[in-house]
Amino acid sequence: MAIQRLTVTIPLLTIFSIHKTLKKSNHFYFLNYSIMQDYLLQLTRELQQRSYSPRTVEIYSNCFSYFLKRSNNDISKISREKIIDFVLYLQRQGKAPKTVNLYKDVIKFFCNQILKVSFAIDIKLSKEPKKLPIVLSRIELEKLFAATNNVKHRLLLMVAYGAGMRISEAKNLRVQDVDFDSLTIHIK
Repeated sequence: MAIQRLTVTIPLLTIFSIHKTLKKSNHFYFLNYSIMQDYLLQLTRELQQRSYSPRTVEIYSNCFSYFLKRSNNDISKISREKIIDFVLYLQRQGKAPKTVNLYKDVIKFFCNQILKVSFAIDIKLSKEPKKLPIVLSRIELEKLFAATNNVKHRLLLMVAYGAGMRISEAKNLRVQDVDFDSLTIHIK
């Protein structure tokens, strides 16, 4: 049986891992592969329709693809117990609580929004440890700012650190976002 290629926007790593499985498999797995692709496509379209960022769509797709792979691409047997087993597997793998919660959210989103099934997935989120932010000393800050010779880069580092900006916020900062009269920054 010749394997036909499907054109779907999913992460490249997922395609390679599925392709390896298909090379060793029979028609049954090809059907599961097709169903999995359909579910991933539905998830991607729903996220894009809701104007989620491309990075969020990619992350959700990766998480759900991993969940599908762990459940042998069989969504028909999804249950609270299967989800808890998957969560316990992630925890045994040493995944951080935030990562485990992300997987739970993705699965819950898929069940509620794509499958339109709101069975009692009432799985509590993992407790996340509270961490205090790392504050650099004045000497460390001077070294950080002195590490670049470019004035523009130094200014960007100073503004980003002083305003507590995320990297993506600093990257998207434009001159018109700074109000010099009221000394405020409009972060997008």
